Amino acid sequence: MKNSTIIFCFLIVAYTYCYSQDNNANLILSYPEESEISFFQYPERTFVKAIYNSQAEATNVYPEQLLESIISATNQEWVNYNTLGGAKKASQKKQSHFDKIMTMDKDKNYFELAHKLTFDVGGVPTAVTLSQGLRVVYQI
Repeated sequence: MKNSTIIFCFLIVAYTYCYSQDNNANLILSYPEESEISFFQYPERTFVKAIYNSQAEATNVYPEQLLESIISATNQEWVNYNTLGGAKKASQKKQSHFDKIMTMDKDKNYFELAHKLTFDVGGVPTAVTLSQGLRVVYQI
């Protein structure tokens, strides 16, 4: 009886919360403006591989380029470049990590892309790229 009462109370609270919103409420709750969301499904077997030999080659204009840059990064400065917030937010990698990156088989180490969502968050163009077991949020 106690469990059913708790579940019933939870359902009432959830119902009240869900239906108390405006009819025009956004999915992005922290920004009141309307925003278009676009969904893209990559063709099967769309791969992102380590194609860059230096940070200077990586432009990171599109989410796919950022993924290529991430998997290509061979030094800490490059990791910092790929991280939103730079060196303050970047994870610190050991030299052994970069040694493995430099010697890895680029045809066996890659991301296979599945979907991409694009939308604005507070006027900032944003993309979420989805891969098998990977999610990348990218501010364009």
